[in-house]
Amino acid sequence: MRIRLSFLTIGWLISNCCSCMSFKIVSSAPGENILENLEFCPSVEEDQGILKPVEPRDEFEKDSTQIFCLIKVRVVSKSLTLRWKWYSPEKKLWKDTGEVVVYSGNKSIDFVSAYDRINPEKDELAQGVWTVAVFINGHLAGRRIFKVS
Repeated sequence: MRIRLSFLTIGWLISNCCSCMSFKIVSSAPGENILENLEFCPSVEEDQGILKPVEPRDEFEKDSTQIFCLIKVRVVSKSLTLRWKWYSPEKKLWKDTGEVVVYSGNKSIDFVSAYDRINPEKDELAQGVWTVAVFINGHLAGRRIFKVS
């Protein structure tokens, strides 16, 4: 009884004496897909089945061979859709991958790494700041910029 009274007293003090309280729950809900990483690189390598960026950067030369946008999505259950939208320095949609379905069977997996790429050498990219938006299951999950000079 005494312990219960102490908890009630502490609760009353907190609710009456504190002007603002906020909490951040670190763990995600089961089955929630979280964009953990989004980076640009000139190439990608595979290491034990995991895609990794080679020399990540945010600035590329106009005559670069390729620009990869590599993402890592944490907590994947069953299936999800990914989509990359590339915007030119003029803020016009330049490339849209459409929905890419990732299916993990009936298993829940820790993470998925995936990429989309463009070929500046072939596509004659405009110089300036580009934006890539990444969508997971139709919702904007992240956005990042890179520069072409």
